[in-house]
Amino acid sequence: MKRKTKIFVVIFILIISLFIGTKRSFASTNNEVEILEYDAKTDNVRSVNIDDVQNVIQKTTGAEQKNVINRNSLELTSLAKSISTSRILNTNIFPYRQTCRVIAQTENNTTFLGSAAIVGPKVVLTAAHCVFDVNNNKAKLLNWKIQPGYNYGDVYGPQCGWDKVYYTKNWMQDDDAEYDWAICVLEQDVGSVGRLIAQSYSSNSEIENETATVLGYPAQQEYGFNGFYQYKAGGYKINTAYNNYFTYTASTYKGFSGGPILRSDNVMIGIQSRFKDTTSYGIRISQDIVNVVNAINSGNL
Repeated sequence: MKRKTKIFVVIFILIISLFIGTKRSFASTNNEVEILEYDAKTDNVRSVNIDDVQNVIQKTTGAEQKNVINRNSLELTSLAKSISTSRILNTNIFPYRQTCRVIAQTENNTTFLGSAAIVGPKVVLTAAHCVFDVNNNKAKLLNWKIQPGYNYGDVYGPQCGWDKVYYTKNWMQDDDAEYDWAICVLEQDVGSVGRLIAQSYSSNSEIENETATVLGYPAQQEYGFNGFYQYKAGGYKINTAYNNYFTYTASTYKGFSGGPILRSDNVMIGIQSRFKDTTSYGIRISQDIVNVVNAINSGNL
């Protein structure tokens, strides 16, 4: 009787193991990214063939540039550690003038404030939830515009909205927070402001060696922030890296969302997405993001 019981237990464990293994394999198939393009002028949405985009990039850039946006930028400086949130006093210098306040309205006329980063003459990176209203079935936010280097009413460069936006179906339809990013093609050229360098990483261990500092416009009034000034937070080594995001230590607040996360030499490695206490979550600059931005900047998309 005991032998039969043991055999039954072994068989049961094997069945459970197979079931778990099947579930994990099935879940992994959902990691494929589908990128969508929304054109505000035509109100059309189309799927972007990322393989075609990648092939174009491989033909037009050197091998050493394939994982980098704006490699040739000469503006590199160092950022100091700042786990507490510190105000940026001069937003007219790199990389603060390339960091934008995002201001928009919801359909019920509530003001939305967020952040974004300029990565091309007509391109900004931000969080998808800074373009689409998560409280209204992800309808696009209205009267959306960037304000480069905003500082209590002063703006460094042109203020403008977007004509096109690229985002993932994974976030829009499947509500996958790991893909909370958006690439906005602007109505105007803001090239005079300059642009940030951005880089993807091929492994989790590689990016875990980096530090993370976020720039943005906190607007959480209960903590004394109103979105009028730019702040930075962080500057410490990344805690844990996952395939599509990483965690790092920083005191961030609402309004930082969409802001650039920079390593110590100001190269952008992530996009601020959300936070819990002093743990912040950054969406990694993926190879897909690099490919799409490089394709836009080179006139191939």
